[in-house]
Amino acid sequence: MPFWKVPALSARSQPKNHMVTVAKPQRITAILKRLAFAVTCSFLFFQAWLKFTTNLQRPPRGQPSQFAIDFERDSFTLAGEPVRILSGSLHYFRTPRELWMERLTYARAAGLNTIDTFVEWSSHEPEEGHFDFRGQQDLVTFLEMAHNLSLMVILRPGPYIGAERDMGGLPYWLLRKDPGISLRTMDTTYIKFADRYLTELFKRIKHLLVRNGGPIIMVQVENKYGLSRECNRTYLRHLRDLMRQELGSDAALFTTDRFGVGAVPCGRVEGVFPAIAFGAAANVSEVFATLRLYQERGPLFVSELYTGWYDRWAMPHKHVDRVMVASTLRQVLLAGASVNLVEGIRDSGYVYVDGGIAFLNGFNLGRYWPARGPQKTLYVPRTLFRKKNLLVLVELEGGFYRGGKPPVVHFEDKPELHGTVHKMDE
Repeated sequence: MPFWKVPALSARSQPKNHMVTVAKPQRITAILKRLAFAVTCSFLFFQAWLKFTTNLQRPPRGQPSQFAIDFERDSFTLAGEPVRILSGSLHYFRTPRELWMERLTYARAAGLNTIDTFVEWSSHEPEEGHFDFRGQQDLVTFLEMAHNLSLMVILRPGPYIGAERDMGGLPYWLLRKDPGISLRTMDTTYIKFADRYLTELFKRIKHLLVRNGGPIIMVQVENKYGLSRECNRTYLRHLRDLMRQELGSDAALFTTDRFGVGAVPCGRVEGVFPAIAFGAAANVSEVFATLRLYQERGPLFVSELYTGWYDRWAMPHKHVDRVMVASTLRQVLLAGASVNLVEGIRDSGYVYVDGGIAFLNGFNLGRYWPARGPQKTLYVPRTLFRKKNLLVLVELEGGFYRGGKPPVVHFEDKPELHGTVHKMDE
């Protein structure tokens, strides 16, 4: 930390004539009292504004409350009071369980009052009829951790959750059941298993709804269905009705669609609140004006504000201008909107196997490049290891072998850093 030195005035540099006025003690006391009063008023005003706009104080744990959408006041309400959602996305199934509390604590410390997470069907039912809600898939524990930190939760159970995941988060075995299955429609096979999955999920998390004393305030119906070629309203109505049946008629449901005149009407469904998704380069005023074409009253909710973007095979790393992100977020907040910040899924290894991917116990460790070796050492967080470990290496066809020798993987206590098995050809 730099220290600034102020040189003393020399006799030559000092002014010849100067006057020093000393205020009377009574006047100083009066000034200090006025200053203290002004500071106190400013602080109280700020506290009142913060409570009104974000309502960071959550009801005591286990105390039932009511979250609602107030169309008259264009606001979300919690226990009858206006609340602004300031949310960040954290996907429990993509984050090592040992880091859940740490990441949630960071979110709370950053001033967020809500956590948004998808629920991946393929992770919870990897094989037909075998549901897994333990360990890394222990959604209930993740939600309870968020609640212990006074964080509200937005749940997005799909069934489809996004193109960045294999089959959009749908389990592979659906294709085995019926190779001609029509996903995300009222296809008999698809809807049978989708209903079973959602029913099983809701049975496990229903007690964590806010009206039951839990943190879950909103549940999303499908995901960006307006971008789907199907645009099947019957399918959306079916999911809406199933969620109301399992979660209660007063559950706050919403849809999310990308900005665009075509996507919003196709993805919305009667009786479900529409939210919008867009990137940092969007014109915020234009986005909200478009949303108001289909939802004249009610709070504005940006359920996905992209602060980053995922990387794709053979393409440069995506960068989003931070100044632009901050400017867009500022416009969203000045409009009185609620917002959920999405960093962008950088873990492209689940989708694009672009030449060297290492998985340890299902977690993507990153890439090792066949053109350079591969690397001798990959860093592995200690929390990923178990008593019995499964290491999977996915390589380009023919890229792993050099000189006809089979690949060998060693586990070392003291790694050799900054090296590869083979040097890049000159």
